[in-house]
Amino acid sequence: MSMQPIYLTGHFRPVRKVQFNYDGDLLFTCSDDQTVCMYNTYLLERIGIFQINDSCKSIDVTKDSKYLLAAATTVGVKIYDTSNGDQLAEVPVNSMITKIVELSYSDKQFAVVTENKNSDDIIKIYNLKDCLQWGVKQGRDGDKKEFPEPVHEIRAPRDHVINSVKWGPLDKCLYYVTDKGRLVKYNLEEKRVEQTKEAHKNEIFSIELTKDFTMLFTCSRDGFCKLLNPETFEEVRRFNHTFPVRDAAVNPLYEADENQKFHVLVCGGQDAKDVTTTGAQKGGFEMKLFNIIHNEMLGTIKGHFGTVHSVAFHPDG
Repeated sequence: MSMQPIYLTGHFRPVRKVQFNYDGDLLFTCSDDQTVCMYNTYLLERIGIFQINDSCKSIDVTKDSKYLLAAATTVGVKIYDTSNGDQLAEVPVNSMITKIVELSYSDKQFAVVTENKNSDDIIKIYNLKDCLQWGVKQGRDGDKKEFPEPVHEIRAPRDHVINSVKWGPLDKCLYYVTDKGRLVKYNLEEKRVEQTKEAHKNEIFSIELTKDFTMLFTCSRDGFCKLLNPETFEEVRRFNHTFPVRDAAVNPLYEADENQKFHVLVCGGQDAKDVTTTGAQKGGFEMKLFNIIHNEMLGTIKGHFGTVHSVAFHPDG
């Protein structure tokens, strides 16, 4: 049986992240073209465009699909009402580059990864409620003097660049990965680094946690996606993509009672600057589907002619 691809066109620059909402009826994509697109997954049509007016490499949406958070590279974090597209707040984070925004499990807080010239990366944690209230005040009074302050800051290891961050169970910890192949677990209650591991010999692009926090995947430039124990960081499996692995997604049906699917989909490919010299055939732009238990490659999904930065499973699997 062959799969029939459906193409949704909404951007004219590289797409940096794709994300379904909690219910799966909406799909959000962000791009270097300074927009975020919102699609109806049942009608397969674009129903909204959010003008970020800045390159956007990271987005997140609350579980009730009410708020969209977008990382505006040179500004900070912009918060939108998904029902009408209104911008509710523009939160400056006082940095040169805002790279990543990630909502907590409870949606009460969000983490922002910032990059400053000649200094280490910093993870800043904000209260979503405070930022929304400040946005209302800013819109009413035009007051831009008192910015929302982060409730906590985490500084990256020296000479390390943070590429991805995820919240742990009950918002008690944060996981983040660096360009030097390091995986770090930070205890938010005790305000300290709880565990570290040199998980890869090369840059780690992203990290993926299953919704029950039992499996942790790291995606690296070394061509491997690794399954680790989130508690001990012990390596359980490694999936060979051969080419740099940018992102991974786990089929939600891994915990289904019937038709259980222990599948992980990995994507990636060479850097865009190397594409012209190698060609699409040797760039590694196809996605690969692996069986997590037996570490067998089940199939490939081809059709891309450039680096695949992000992949996501629909919540129904």
